[in-house]
Amino acid sequence: MTTLTEKLATLPPDLVREVDDFVDFLVAKYQLSAQESQELLEMQRRKSDIEANRNIVRFTHDEWEAYRAEHSISR
Repeated sequence: MTTLTEKLATLPPDLVREVDDFVDFLVAKYQLSAQESQELLEMQRRKSDIEANRNIVRFTHDEWEAYRAEHSISR
């Protein structure tokens, strides 16, 4: 079976650069997806914490509506 390194060695330099650019794209995409996933988990945790402690933390109606809008929390 031919390895990726062996395959790359058969390509002309312009195609090797194209493959390198594509790998950079995949790495950036994965890192962004991982970061977005982590941010989503953090937002869900915060939402759960807020909903669990809603009776403890007192918001005025306007403060709560502003917070809900900012963090996309549904009723």
